[in-house]
Amino acid sequence: MSSYRPGQTGEQEAASGTIAYDVREIELKSNGNKIYGKAYVPQVSGRVPLVIFSHELGTTHTTGEGYAEYFASRGIAYYVFDFPGGSISGSRSEGKTTEMSVLTEARDLGHVLDAAKEWNFVDSNRIYLHGGSQGGLVSAVTATQKANDIAGLVLAYPAFIIPDQLHQDFSSLDDVPEHFRYIDWIDVGKIYAEDMWNYDVYKEISAYKGPVLILHGDRDHTVPMRYAKRAQKAYANATLKVISGGGHEFFGQAFNQALAEMNTFFEQEGLYK
Repeated sequence: MSSYRPGQTGEQEAASGTIAYDVREIELKSNGNKIYGKAYVPQVSGRVPLVIFSHELGTTHTTGEGYAEYFASRGIAYYVFDFPGGSISGSRSEGKTTEMSVLTEARDLGHVLDAAKEWNFVDSNRIYLHGGSQGGLVSAVTATQKANDIAGLVLAYPAFIIPDQLHQDFSSLDDVPEHFRYIDWIDVGKIYAEDMWNYDVYKEISAYKGPVLILHGDRDHTVPMRYAKRAQKAYANATLKVISGGGHEFFGQAFNQALAEMNTFFEQEGLYK
């Protein structure tokens, strides 16, 4: 089994749309921690669809900015933010990595979603979640908790491997120390393992019945393709698109292909109406 490591989004290369947009800093609170984020808001009349981006483990909101710029220029608002405790460096939110887990991030995303429904530029009936790697798993978990508030999901190289990885690293929860270095890369607390140890990913995510687009690279050696294929079967309404040349990250043409697949998905969902 491959060790899970986070991916990063490549720089935008596809041509932008024709709609001007504003970038607004919006700060929120979750469990006493400040959440820093930026909303990319198309300069159009009326309310618009919103996509909330959840970044990979250890990264920041910046990995979603290429998506935000591309789709805001086409009339879809994007909100990118830093998870409390979810970054190794560069985060503008509060929180410690040793207090973070997939489920704490799902709670934080839920608070972002609740706030976003009240923003005056958002069509609250058309809010979508988009997550990369751990952010994909977090988005999937949040969708099971707030299904009525989420119109659809985009899951990029989602890290459904995390429970298996933890079971590979430790023989039991008793063997998990209070603090440990996960995948030899990020310092986390025991809560990170506790919250996922008995979490049946595919049983839980199957509760979400809305449309799901799964994007997975054919060169992803971090999260094997079988995890995405199993997720597609678990969902009632999921499409899996294989990104040619994409690893556990999308750069260059792989990033452009991901944009094209998302664009088609959003068109089918009527977000450009």
